[in-house]
Order: sequence, then C-alpha cells, then structure tokens
Amino acid sequence: MPQTMSLSAHGLELATATANKIIHRPGGSGGTPVQDYDPMDSISLASLAIQLLASIHSLSGYPLSKAVPEIHQAPIAEIQQRFCKGACTAQAFYRPGEGIYIDETFDLENDRFAQSVLLHELVHHLQRVSGTFQKMPSACDRWYAAERQAYEIQNRYLEEMHDPHRVNVKAWRANCDDEIARVK
Repeated sequence: MPQTMSLSAHGLELATATANKIIHRPGGSGGTPVQDYDPMDSISLASLAIQLLASIHSLSGYPLSKAVPEIHQAPIAEIQQRFCKGACTAQAFYRPGEGIYIDETFDLENDRFAQSVLLHELVHHLQRVSGTFQKMPSACDRWYAAERQAYEIQNRYLEEMHDPHRVNVKAWRANCDDEIARVK
C-alpha cells in the first residue's frame, strides 16, 4: 500500500491553504444540478490531492511537492471543449498555469478509479515542475513519454489500492507530427 501523508497540524494547515486554490463548481453547466451527485468539498479535495501527491512520491520517486495546482471540478462538456475543442473521450486534463480540470460527476471521495484519474493529472503537474521530459527534442515524444509514465503510475496506484481497473497503456500508438500529439 502506498504511503500517504497524514494530516497533522502542518498537513491540515497545508490542506486549508490548498483548499483556497481549489475551484469547486457544483452542478452542471448553467448552474443545472447534476443528478445524484454530491461534490467533494474544497478541504476534502485538497486533502485528497495531498495524499495522492504522497502516493505519487512513494510509487515513482518524484519529490514531495507542497505546490498543488488548482483543481477545477467542471462539467464534462466544458472539459472536452477546453481540451479537444469539441466532443472527445477526455474526462480530465492538466493545463500549466490553469491547473487540473476533472469531471465534476466523479465520486472522488469513494471511487478509487476516479481518484486515480486525479492522480494521473497530478503526475503531469509534477512532470512539468520537475522538467522530467523537457530535454526531449520532439514535442510529440515529450507528450507520449509523459502520458505513458502517468498511466504507468496510475496503474501502480490502482494495483496498490486493490482496484481491478487498469489503463491499457500498451495498446497506445502515438501518431505524432511535432505540432500536436494525438493517440490512435
């Protein structure tokens, strides 16, 4: 089981400070409530993010980070428009300078797979702040290497949590053209 950071007085202070950066948007687009959905409050979401960062550290060796990106719980249509410019399969993504966008209907409190999606995006944040793949010459190669590593860490997390879900990374083939990376 991966090590997780306990919320000592310092951890609670960090979670509270982090919660102030979390953007929490209950309901669907236009304020329409999402059926059967009780969104995670900002402090709990910040605490989860800190625990997931500790898990990433224990699973991958990335240094522990006190810098947690903003986490935006948003409608799936908004996520897909921001990331793909239209309908696609994206349920979450990380954008430097903006933070993480994740489907607001995910049960981040109870669903390990949903938590693993957030962990995957936190891996991208750590990759960026550590410069892990920045020396690779091709933008496509950087993207592909970052995705592959994030999915591998996500799968290790799911295994450690005894969750049966896995992402089939080996089925991927990158179709790169140096300007944008797309998966076939």
